[in-house]
Amino acid sequence: MRNVSLRTCIRWAYGLKDFQISAPGWLESERYDIVAKAPGVVSNGQLKPMLRALLAERFKLALHRETKELPVYALVLGRKGAKLEAAKTEGEGSMRVANGSLEFRSMSMLEFAERLSARPFGVDRPVVNRTGLQGAFNFTMKLAGNDEDLKHSLERREIEHDSSMFTAPLQELGLRLEAQKGPIEILVIDHADRVPVEN
Repeated sequence: MRNVSLRTCIRWAYGLKDFQISAPGWLESERYDIVAKAPGVVSNGQLKPMLRALLAERFKLALHRETKELPVYALVLGRKGAKLEAAKTEGEGSMRVANGSLEFRSMSMLEFAERLSARPFGVDRPVVNRTGLQGAFNFTMKLAGNDEDLKHSLERREIEHDSSMFTAPLQELGLRLEAQKGPIEILVIDHADRVPVEN
């Protein structure tokens, strides 16, 4: 990892969104190069606990988990209900860009809600699934006329933190985001050394 913040490392190691980490500001501003070698070929799932151990050893990272009531968006059904096609085959949910649209396949509403608070959506609050819909679905969100326009729109949205571009496409699917409060698990950083232990 090159020129990364400790906050970024923690976020990846624990599989969290940024809003789930409560930490001092320097964890974002200080930058580090971290080089570590696994004993063999390992998956991302295996690398994460290894990075957690490295952070505890080198940075003396100490933390605990709390649940806090925070502002959230609830993904809920529109007045006329959802307009989604049930997935005919089982498999892992996927998303791809096609002709200015985001195409979702075999996507549960739980997975979709989680994606809404991550890139490329990155809405400004956690999103929780309150649709009550079970199973997986195929659906398409038309966001722009072509892929190039979509790329520029998503980049602008990220800079301006404006998620309004998703309102109409969600409504076309019979879904909407409703501002609420809800319990969110937070990782609280109790201690971390600015200067890590040498190799």
